Amino acid sequence: MIAVFFIVGMLSPLTAKLMPELLSSFLPEGMTLTIAEPTALDAWIQFFKNTSQMGLILIVILFSGILGTELTRGTLINMLTKGLSRHAVILSKLPP
Repeated sequence: MIAVFFIVGMLSPLTAKLMPELLSSFLPEGMTLTIAEPTALDAWIQFFKNTSQMGLILIVILFSGILGTELTRGTLINMLTKGLSRHAVILSKLPP
């Protein structure tokens, strides 16, 4: 999980720096694009916009196997039919 956040953190400044060059290379001849020079603040803002999205995706991927094994073994159905709420079952699977 730390490695994914590290990679996203390293890609944010690179993306902010290289994006004007990439966009200008794809523009047709004679068309100009004026973009402000990227700053450290732009990379910081881009990183924090990406962390919530990447963090949510990463958490879903990491914890999806927990309930998947319970479902294939049939133990998840037993807990839910005995009256436990779905929230209680999911929260019981989280590490302490």
